[in-house]
Amino acid sequence: MAIGVIKNETKVGIVEEAVEGTEDPISAGAEFIQVLEGIEVAPAKELLERLIIASGKGKVQPRVSTKSVSGSTPVEWKGSGVEGQAPETDVLWQALLGGKNQLVARITTGTTHTTSLINAVAHGLVVGDFVVILEAGDHTAHFVESKTDDTFTYTPARSGAPSDAVEIAKSTTYYAAGDEPTYTKHVYWGDEIHESAIGLRPASGSFENLTTGQIPTITFAEEGTDYNEVNEGSSATGQTPAFDDEIPPVALCVTLTKDGVALEMDELSLSVENTISFLTSVTSCTGRLSSRIAERLVNGSLAPYMDDNSLDLWNDFNDNTSFSLVCIFRNESTTTGEFDLGSVVGFYLPQCIFTSLTKADKDGVLTRPAEFQANTGTTGDLTEIFVGFC
Repeated sequence: MAIGVIKNETKVGIVEEAVEGTEDPISAGAEFIQVLEGIEVAPAKELLERLIIASGKGKVQPRVSTKSVSGSTPVEWKGSGVEGQAPETDVLWQALLGGKNQLVARITTGTTHTTSLINAVAHGLVVGDFVVILEAGDHTAHFVESKTDDTFTYTPARSGAPSDAVEIAKSTTYYAAGDEPTYTKHVYWGDEIHESAIGLRPASGSFENLTTGQIPTITFAEEGTDYNEVNEGSSATGQTPAFDDEIPPVALCVTLTKDGVALEMDELSLSVENTISFLTSVTSCTGRLSSRIAERLVNGSLAPYMDDNSLDLWNDFNDNTSFSLVCIFRNESTTTGEFDLGSVVGFYLPQCIFTSLTKADKDGVLTRPAEFQANTGTTGDLTEIFVGFC
């Protein structure tokens, strides 16, 4: 027996499946991703007890029934390092949310803008798009709140109106929609043992470490239909991992607003929970034909410091008043007041309600821990979450 599987030599790749439940191999170095501690593949088999009358106290040999697989893929929440380019975790975001929109060229705006409205003829933006306004020495990041063909409003508002003919940076935005792809996860343990999880969908995406001075992360918890393991290293793919050349932002200088007004707090959380429904069949050798995301729930928590001059949070909780939430992280560039394009990330929840509101003590200062849920509005035609990269 040879012993020598070194954990820190492990490599992980994510490949969108052309046919759901059919393993797709690694075919490009860009399909590898950087992962954190906690990467996991957990194969499982259902055992069927045989109720045979037999002598002795032990169980007779059971039969093996349906197969399944679960897993976890924790990653840093960071950009690609290239303005507007999708991150290396692109497939995971599409599988979690379903929708993707890209601004592939910069927009040069018109004139007479305001702190929350920009004039730009035939701009092509849609509600929820992530926009970074490239005002010289004063970059700001926002999400499109509403639009016409030649104008759009954005949130949160700027402190001053942008200059005429200012540019809007390229970006990628993921949003809640249908038609989420499945993927195969390849884990080369110690770059020796190749384990694959097939037909995966994210059962959840948990935004973590959204805490002062920490590196934001997201953990994708997965469920799938099949698995495999062979004795081969990643060299068998003929591909060398090609990771995004960008460091993650730190939770400092964060833009965090409720209805466009800044909130002061030490930490917050957000989670996307998908209910996965599996279609089973006797004709399938694993028992599972395919899967679909049947339901999505977006919820989170805030813990702002208690305001000694306002009952806004209480009023919103008590009256079931809807509110929007924006949270944006970035790295600063070497030019004062400007962003390192390719590092800017954020989320936008257009409509939320508080589901609980309490009080807590943080080093003798009162806070208002509050849980909230994002929703699709009274008629169900709104989009509940957007996640942006620039």
